[in-house]
Amino acid sequence: MKIEARIEQHGAQGPDPWDDDWGTCLPLDHVICRDVGGTSHTVGEFVWPWTAYTAHQKKFYLHFFYWKQTKGKAAKGTLLISPEREARIRELQFLMTRLIYYGNENAPITLDVKLRTLHHAARFAEARSCTVRDVLTQTALLDACGASLPDNYVGKWMGWLTFLGQLEAATQLGFTLATPKQWKDLERRVKKRRDNRRQFAILPTRIYAALINNLTAELDDIEAYKPRLLAALREAIVEHRQAKAAQNRICIGPALVEKHDLAAYLGRRDFTGPRPLMDMASAIGEIFLVCKLQIHVFSGMRDSEARHLPYHCMITENGPHGRKHCA
Repeated sequence: MKIEARIEQHGAQGPDPWDDDWGTCLPLDHVICRDVGGTSHTVGEFVWPWTAYTAHQKKFYLHFFYWKQTKGKAAKGTLLISPEREARIRELQFLMTRLIYYGNENAPITLDVKLRTLHHAARFAEARSCTVRDVLTQTALLDACGASLPDNYVGKWMGWLTFLGQLEAATQLGFTLATPKQWKDLERRVKKRRDNRRQFAILPTRIYAALINNLTAELDDIEAYKPRLLAALREAIVEHRQAKAAQNRICIGPALVEKHDLAAYLGRRDFTGPRPLMDMASAIGEIFLVCKLQIHVFSGMRDSEARHLPYHCMITENGPHGRKHCA
């Protein structure tokens, strides 16, 4: 039977199906992911490029250099890896393939956090000169590993143990998971962390209203200067290209600021440095931030949602009460 990968794919071509006739073996040449261009990558690679499976194709890597505390770029270089470390990497890859094919539909960030939890287990195993399987099959090591974890990884570790315990030992996992004796201690740590988690106080109405009023005043000022800012920006782009093509070192900024009467606007925002063109670029960046804050204030969107809104996505409608509102 062919088993499809259970991951968020966002329209990209996912990993090849897993053939359960292979048993619990780990085919290192099995295609586990594809990059944005469609190039396939195998299980045996030490870094799995996962960018194609993110919502906005943001660079994203799952790396198996468990002894490194870095992610992504720093982990992609060529490294001399000892046979012992490579063996543990293969164990982590084996466990991740179980999660990808037998687990729930996992988002990239979820897979990353679960892999980093395994990194802790692999470092624990390395410190004791044993394998990751030893940790998972020997109760004393399993309990000691759980006790050594930072509090923010305990819940993820419990999730791993619950998931692995649900797999068929003979056909899906290849070993019998040990029964932890300190499970209650792990539960207490998770509960304590949850209870101690700080909550942000609700903004008083007076402060929230002041924020809305200040943003409105900022946006009104921006609207008044928008035609001049856009005109200056368009001219700056043209002049910069011309100067670059002619290999001339011309100071573009001061003339444009004066021509479009932007000195007062930039001065109110403390953009009065020796490089007016950079000041104008910073002012435009600030405008984007003000607009983004306005979206957050009225919509409650998350940061990533507001950052990836498509152009012209807002429409104005007349409500049944006769008032206009935006959607």
